[in-house]
Amino acid sequence: MNINTIKTDVINDKPVYLRGNATKEVVVVKSPKKIGVFRFSIGRTKTHNEYKNGHAWVGDGYQKITGYYYDSNVDRYFHATIADHVYMDWGWRGKHNGWYDYDMWEAISPLVHNSIVDYIYNQEMIYNITPNQ
Repeated sequence: MNINTIKTDVINDKPVYLRGNATKEVVVVKSPKKIGVFRFSIGRTKTHNEYKNGHAWVGDGYQKITGYYYDSNVDRYFHATIADHVYMDWGWRGKHNGWYDYDMWEAISPLVHNSIVDYIYNQEMIYNITPNQ
């Protein structure tokens, strides 16, 4: 995921499709064989990840939050970017749509008793979407 890609697209009126999963489980596909009297293991454990509790939504706005901070070592104020916010349309009939920090992909899910769900696994983005004119 790249904030510059999201920023460029939404500034040019192109929405960005975002998706992620809230949970990840490591599943053992194959275990080593135990052989002999002392039950030595032969082979390796093979695993794969299973992602669950996924959701997809649309990012269609960008906002840079800036501010000033004071550095007493040089007795000077500096202007800096504090955060990059993306407007998230969660697809829950307008519930919880709003500005979210780019690094925080969490929503208050009405599907899970209004609990906070953090979509940190298996994140994907489809960009350069051109809506019909």
